[in-house]
Parts: sequence; structure tokens; C-alpha cells
Amino acid sequence: VYLINMKRKITSKDSHLRSIVKAVGYRLLLIISNGIVVYLVTKRIDITLGVSLLTAVLNTIIYYFYERFWNKIRWGK
Repeated sequence: VYLINMKRKITSKDSHLRSIVKAVGYRLLLIISNGIVVYLVTKRIDITLGVSLLTAVLNTIIYYFYERFWNKIRWGK
């Protein structure tokens, strides 16, 4: 959403849906890279899947709130 105020300054604000889509896309990249590393270390698919799933869920939630926090900060916009 782009908002133009009276001084003709353009500001932008990410929607909640955009933040969610960005978080999921980013997590997919990290799931793949983390999965490769865990598998190379353990050589076990069960451990790889467990670690990948757990970190994906937790880090996606953390990233969403981190993104929303930064969206409220005006610095650099």
C-alpha cells in the first residue's frame, strides 16, 4: 500500500499477507539449506526432517514478528 501525504512524500507499508508470504518463501530457502547441512552431518533422514520441521515452524513465527516490528520503525523509510 502506497500512501502519499500532503508533502508529496511517498511511504510504503507491507500488509500482513505480504509479510507472511515473504516469511514463508524465506523459510523454504532456509529449510532446504539447513536440511542439506543436517543430513551431511548426521546421514539420517529422520533427524534431518525433525530438525528441519522444528526450526521451520519456530523461525517462521519469529521472523513474522520481527518483520512486523521493523515495519513500525520509520527510520530509513
